Amino acid sequence: MRSHFAALRLHAISALLPGLLALCGASLGLLGFLGAAQAQTPRVEFVRSVSTADLRKLLGMDAKHLYVARKSGQVDALNVETGQVAFSLQLQDAKGKKLLGRAEEAVVVADTLYVLDGAENRVVLFGLDGKYQGTIGGRGEAGLSSPQGLAVAGGIVYVA
Repeated sequence: MRSHFAALRLHAISALLPGLLALCGASLGLLGFLGAAQAQTPRVEFVRSVSTADLRKLLGMDAKHLYVARKSGQVDALNVETGQVAFSLQLQDAKGKKLLGRAEEAVVVADTLYVLDGAENRVVLFGLDGKYQGTIGGRGEAGLSSPQGLAVAGGIVYVA
């Protein structure tokens, strides 16, 4: 069975405001208009549909890839333009040990893909070629219990 992603582009009305200010100047009447314009719903444009098989969940994305979890447990990086598999994450280490239990979310920072593993209460790190780089946490480690969210900023990994 094939699943589909809809790629949408958001056009925020507030993006038009700097141009209006430059043309009209900041009069009191314009300020009232600006407040009303910012409260309006942004315009959404359909860009394309991406079709893929065996999809369980969209984990995250970067400029080039959509990271998806398959029902089989496999995690693939799909090219955002074509929907084709660019690479797959390494499933097992050299000893045959499974590297991911249940991928829940993915975040890319620099050249590292951080994948939240909800089944094993950890974050698994991969290179942007899909090769395993390491693990943070695990059952009983790092205080992770049923992790649900992931963010990385300023060299700090945040897990909720």
